Amino acid sequence: MGQRFSIVVAGALLALMVCAPAALAVSVTGMTPSIGEGGATLTCTVRGGFRVSDAGTTASAPRFLLTNFYGTIHGSTGAWDASTAVVTFALPLAADPGTYTLQVSQDYRSGQLPLATETSTLPAAFRLYWVPAITSVRPPSVVAGSLSWTIFVDGARFLNEGLYEPHSVVRYNGIDLPTTYRTHTELSAVIPAAYLASPGTASITVFNSSGSPFGAYTGASSAPFTFTITGPTPAVSSIDPSSAVAGAAGFDLTVVGRDFLTGTDGAVVLWNGTRLTTTRDSANRLTALVPAMFLDTPGLAAVTVRNGPAGAPESNAVSFTIGNPVPAVTSVTPSVLWAATVRTDIVLAVAGADFVGGARIVLDGVERAGTTFVAATQLTTPLSPADMDSVGTIAVSVRNPPFPPGIASAGAVVLPIRADSTPPTVTVGGADDTWHRKPVPLTFTASDAQSGVQKVEFRAPPAVGAWTVGTGYTVPLSEQGPIPVLVQAFDWCNNVGTAQVTIKIDATRPGTQTLGNVAVKRGRTAVLKYRVTEPAGLSPTADVVIAVKKRGGAIVATFRADAVPVNAERSESFTCTLGKGRYIWYVYATDSAGNKQKNVAQAGLTVR
Repeated sequence: MGQRFSIVVAGALLALMVCAPAALAVSVTGMTPSIGEGGATLTCTVRGGFRVSDAGTTASAPRFLLTNFYGTIHGSTGAWDASTAVVTFALPLAADPGTYTLQVSQDYRSGQLPLATETSTLPAAFRLYWVPAITSVRPPSVVAGSLSWTIFVDGARFLNEGLYEPHSVVRYNGIDLPTTYRTHTELSAVIPAAYLASPGTASITVFNSSGSPFGAYTGASSAPFTFTITGPTPAVSSIDPSSAVAGAAGFDLTVVGRDFLTGTDGAVVLWNGTRLTTTRDSANRLTALVPAMFLDTPGLAAVTVRNGPAGAPESNAVSFTIGNPVPAVTSVTPSVLWAATVRTDIVLAVAGADFVGGARIVLDGVERAGTTFVAATQLTTPLSPADMDSVGTIAVSVRNPPFPPGIASAGAVVLPIRADSTPPTVTVGGADDTWHRKPVPLTFTASDAQSGVQKVEFRAPPAVGAWTVGTGYTVPLSEQGPIPVLVQAFDWCNNVGTAQVTIKIDATRPGTQTLGNVAVKRGRTAVLKYRVTEPAGLSPTADVVIAVKKRGGAIVATFRADAVPVNAERSESFTCTLGKGRYIWYVYATDSAGNKQKNVAQAGLTVR
C-alpha cells in the first residue's frame, strides 16, 4: 500500500511518493537541500526492513542512486542497519536545477547466486535555485558622458551556462547587459554609452536564470547595488585678486579653471560655501560679485566652483586672504650671518611696528611658520643652516595674518651673509709607522681660527665603518693588518679639515718550517733551508735564530738573520767544522710586531 506526503524546502515543494511492495517496506523522509558557495548537498533518511526466508543468508548494503531528467548526477552508498540509513548527495555548482529522483535497491545473496532483487523508486521533486549575491561593483561610479563602460561585478553563486541553460546575467535598472562569466565569484558586463549620458544613479543586479528552451525564464535575483553616474568635477587653478585688506569695498572676482558647466544648473562660484552671483564667461572662466560684507574681518575665505545645485560635484578650494594693517620693520639682530653655517641655535630678532598676534617674519618672500610674537614691536624666529647656505643677502620683512599670502611690510631690512672658507686643522696623537701587537690608543684634536670647531669625527674600517663623533679611539686587536684611521673636523660654516694615519696591528705568532734534513762532509759547506710563515698582510719580516744542537746535548752553533722576508724560502750556509756525528738544527723567529714563533721547526744534520 502506498503513502503520499510532502514537505517545503527553501521555498520549493518536495513531493514524495512511497510505493513499497509487500516484501520490502522502505520510506524516505527529510530530503533537504543545503546550498553553499561550492555547490549543494541533498540529505535524506531512508528507513526500511527486509525478511530472509532461508536461514544463513546475508543482506548486502543497500544501493542509492540520484537521477534527474538529464541522467545520473551522483551515486552513493550509505551505512545501513536493519532500520535506518542517512544518505547525503553532493551536487556540484554546475548541477542543473530540476527534479531529482532517489532510487533505493537491496540485493539479497546466498553464496554466488542472488535469491532476490527488489527496487523501490521514491520520486522526490524539488526546484533548486542558486540565489546570486553582489559584494562590489568595480568601478562603483563613472562620469556622465562617458563612452560604453565595462564594469566588474564581484559576489557569489554566479553560473556559466548557455542561453537556454541556467546562467547569470548582469542587469542595469532591470535591463540585461552583455555579460561575460569569469568565475563563479566574478562577472563583467558592458554598460552602453546611452545609459551614461546624464548624472544619476542606477540599480545593478545579477539574475540567475533557471533556463528554458521555450524562452520562459524563471530564477533568482541578487539584492541591488547602486551605481552612480556623476557630473564632471570642476577644477579651479587661480583667482584674481587673491587678497584684500579688511574693510575693502566689494569687487568682481575672476575664477579660472576647467569643466565649468553652462545652463540654469551650471557652474556657480561659492564663497565659504555661500553662492555668489556668477557669470559664466566660458568653460574655463567665471566672474562672481564679492560683496563688501564678506571683507569685514581678517581671515581666509575658501573659493570653490560647483557644477549645479547642492550636492553636485564641487571643485578644489583656493584661499582668498583678508589681511591686517601693513606692519613696518626697522632693524634685525644679529646684523651679520655666516654662509653655510650649521649652527641651529641662532635666533633672528626683528624690531618694528604694527605687529599683531600671529604675525610672521618673511625671509626673501618666504614666511617663517616658527615666528614668535614678543610684542607689537618685536618678533623672533630661529634660523636653520638652510637659511644661510650661500654668500649673499636676505631681505627681512613682516606679514600680518591671515596666511597665505597676507600683506607684507612696507619696507625690508637687508641682512648680509658672509663667507668663512678656512677649514679646521686636525692632529692625530699616538700614531707611528711600527707594527703593534697590543691595542694602540689615539687622540684627535682640531682648531679653527674663524667660526670655531663644530665637531670631530673618525672612521677606522672595518671596526668603525661609519663616521663617528669622538676625540679619541683605541685601535683594537680584533682586526689585524694595516688599519686606516681617518679623522675629519667641521667648523660652524661646514668647512672640513682632514687627517689620516695607518696603524699596523699584528697579534699573530709566526710559524717556522725546515725544508729537509742535511748531510755534509766535515769541512764542506752546509746549507740549512727554512721558511718563516705569516698570514698575508701582517708583519712582512722576522728576525730568525738557527741553533744547532748535539743530539741530547748542548747548542754547538747559532746563526742569526734579521729582517728576513716571511713566506719565502731562505737558507743559512756555513763551513761545517763540527765533529762527525748526528745533530739537530732548530729555527726560531720573532716578527716585526714582536710575536714569537708558535712552533719551533727542527731537522737533522749529519756530519760525515
